[in-house]
Amino acid sequence: MDLKTIFREMDTLKANFENCKAYFPHMNKKMIGCQQFNTAPRYWHKGFPFTFFFNKPLTAQDVKKNNEISHWLNENFVVRLCAILNSYKICSKRKHIDSSVRNGSNEMYLLKRLRDVIAHSSGRYNPNDKKHDHKGLMRDLLSYFNLSNQNRKAFPLPIDTVLDPLFEGCKRYVQEKVCTPSLQPPTSQ
Repeated sequence: MDLKTIFREMDTLKANFENCKAYFPHMNKKMIGCQQFNTAPRYWHKGFPFTFFFNKPLTAQDVKKNNEISHWLNENFVVRLCAILNSYKICSKRKHIDSSVRNGSNEMYLLKRLRDVIAHSSGRYNPNDKKHDHKGLMRDLLSYFNLSNQNRKAFPLPIDTVLDPLFEGCKRYVQEKVCTPSLQPPTSQ
């Protein structure tokens, strides 16, 4: 496995994701009634200094619909990141997360569980879903990322407090997994 190739694909995914998010940033309720706003500073620093202008004041429904799209983009990032890692046999349905890898195994485990819920169900938080253990996943996400519950109706996927740390943890896991000879699968002769 070539670490540079894996990282290049991961970084391309992250850049494409952030470029999309510049167009569909999360909106808070304070934006209801606004007719213009700037996208978040993180996107300005990445070359997307956008100001959005609207023909009419934003309604609660406008903000809700935008945030649904924004959350869907975040879910897509989770699924695609897992797909990249799967394509390099870092993780898969049959391949468990290697807990002997000290750096990033927790993030890999959470990413894989999130991917399974998003890809194999509606992706919406359902505390009664025992097959995918939604309650357990929600509890683990809130605990690991030190987030408050706030009667959440969706899995928390904010970029700065969840997706960025997941991504960086996965990179650390890949780095250790690929660069540590004892963690490499045996080659057949």
